[in-house]
Amino acid sequence: MHRAPVSRPVVLLSALLPPLRGGLADHTRRLAAELAARGPVTVLTSPGADPIPSVDVRPVVGDWRDTDSLRRAIDACPRDAVLLWQYVPHMYGRGGVNRRLMGLMERLHDDGRRQIVLAHEIWAGWTWRPHWLWYSLNHLWQWRRILRVADFVPTSTERWIQEWSRRRPSAAPKFLLAPSPSNIPVVPVPADHRERWRAAHGWAPDTRVLAFFGTLNVFKQFGWVLDAWKSAHARGERPVLCLAGDAPPSGIPASCGLGSSRWDSCRPTRLRGCCRRWICCCCRSRTVPPSVAGA
Repeated sequence: MHRAPVSRPVVLLSALLPPLRGGLADHTRRLAAELAARGPVTVLTSPGADPIPSVDVRPVVGDWRDTDSLRRAIDACPRDAVLLWQYVPHMYGRGGVNRRLMGLMERLHDDGRRQIVLAHEIWAGWTWRPHWLWYSLNHLWQWRRILRVADFVPTSTERWIQEWSRRRPSAAPKFLLAPSPSNIPVVPVPADHRERWRAAHGWAPDTRVLAFFGTLNVFKQFGWVLDAWKSAHARGERPVLCLAGDAPPSGIPASCGLGSSRWDSCRPTRLRGCCRRWICCCCRSRTVPPSVAGA
């Protein structure tokens, strides 16, 4: 595939990079490597980061609240570079709150610097726990400031784009969908695995599966998954809801109106085996629950 050269250098800012484990660290490394194949890339990150071939990794940011030092590190990079921020609130401050960083973004904007904010997550979601409510409000304030100063906002989830294009029509042209690739290793399975897996659960070979991998809580937007499941039932479909990760909280079956459903739980200690076999927490309602029929 032909790769067009990048016309301007890129400064990628991320608090997370291997050897730290996790999706964001892996994503930053892979993104930097891909961009480096198109032009010069500098990564400003936290101390202890691993080097990346063909990338200028500068692990000089010991405190992401020290925006004076961070500004000096940015100014030491090419002036014409595009600033590409990896953004999940919790990367840059306790509870995901770092107002100083937003202030730095605003000053950079006033100085004419081009900024792209790659948003993997926007805010933690509403909760009435006092400390979490404070975090959620601050996440929203930070996000609104970002929308004012960012030139483009690639976003990993289409639902976020739809919601915030409606809330902030002036920001809608800045959004573009940029799903994050999975960092879960792909393992080989037999050619008939799809059919045998469904048959083992008593489902037809053409059963549709709605899958969710991760922690089951409001902060991971699990409600969106349930909305999609309910919407499919409202259209007369009968998809399987497949949850890989934690065992489902006891309140989910009642709140979802799943009725007489089957739940097979995987403990976190068995997660690796669950992922390899795709044996997850599964549920399927035999009849459309009233809460779904009225959706």
